[in-house]
Amino acid sequence: MTDWPKNDANYILYIEWVLMGLFLTMNAADYQLQLMEAAHYTKAGAFPVSSLLAPLFNNLSETSLILIERGAWWLHICGILFFLNYLYYSKHLHILLAFPNTYFGKLTPQGQFAHNETVAREVAMMMDPTADPFAAPAADAPPQNVLALQMCKTSIRFNCSTPILARSVAGVLICAPPTRPGKNCLPERS
Repeated sequence: MTDWPKNDANYILYIEWVLMGLFLTMNAADYQLQLMEAAHYTKAGAFPVSSLLAPLFNNLSETSLILIERGAWWLHICGILFFLNYLYYSKHLHILLAFPNTYFGKLTPQGQFAHNETVAREVAMMMDPTADPFAAPAADAPPQNVLALQMCKTSIRFNCSTPILARSVAGVLICAPPTRPGKNCLPERS
């Protein structure tokens, strides 16, 4: 690495070392205050790493420990705010963008297909050796011969300027144009 990337990485590491040192100092002072049973410092549990630093604060007064604990806390918070502002300037912006990217990320795989009933039916027929694929044609299948054509569907397929009205009278489908302008969609009546 050359000048800027190396320096940038070092700055990030130095800031992280300082922030962790402040955090451990804050917890060590807090732990020492808990051992001294200071007011407003209730036992909060074990501090496995900070308790190793607590003997450094044995000879300090309660007021000094409170100042160290609160000072380390405020310096830690200010350091975090500085670090968040520095991330935009550095090459480590991906650290900030990882959180919304993870939260708003899709949980389905990218290549996953939506469920398709037609494909599912075909697969089910392929898996069933007794199924006859030609037994019942699909409802939207094209007509097999010219006699199977219906006048309404045929008229719609030819590009008419007049829309077709379809209605059922006594179970028989009747197709007729609503008005007469434009090309006549029923050629046998022209």
